[in-house]
Amino acid sequence: MKKIFHFVLLLVIFSANAQNYPVAAGLKGKITGMVTDSITKAPVDYASVSLYKTDSTTPITGALTDETGSFKLNEVPAGTYTLAISFIGYNTRTITPITTTDAKLDASVGKIILSSETNTLKEVVVVGNTQLVSNKIDKIVYNVEKDVTAGGGNASDVLQKVPLVNVDMEGKSPSAATEMCAF
Repeated sequence: MKKIFHFVLLLVIFSANAQNYPVAAGLKGKITGMVTDSITKAPVDYASVSLYKTDSTTPITGALTDETGSFKLNEVPAGTYTLAISFIGYNTRTITPITTTDAKLDASVGKIILSSETNTLKEVVVVGNTQLVSNKIDKIVYNVEKDVTAGGGNASDVLQKVPLVNVDMEGKSPSAATEMCAF
């Protein structure tokens, strides 16, 4: 009976000590900073902040900056990381290495300055297209040069395609033939 009691007591002591070690090893900290524009020095709000393990291409966590340009990445375990900050119209900024340890879990990267992305165009060509049929206030315009099928035909073929115009097989308007008969 005493042996069983001692055995159970030892099990309880060892299990209590074993539970303390993972809690200490599982401590997590935070990484903070602020993102600003290089020219105006204004905060860049809603910039994307991603945290990567060193030599990894998959982010482990991320956040967006608030209206003051500040960000906070919580629940970051101890390790060495790379921080990538990106926003539309700015060059992506990478900060490496950021190291946190069990002794110093929190890290601040301070003020991060993003520079504007510049793209220089070599040449710009503006091309205007007109429609085949366009409605004006007092008329309908039919652009024959836009009709691909008009190239091999004659004026009668083109007139048959014009909206609101009636042409018979000889190229005459049926209403014109009626008017001739009325004389």
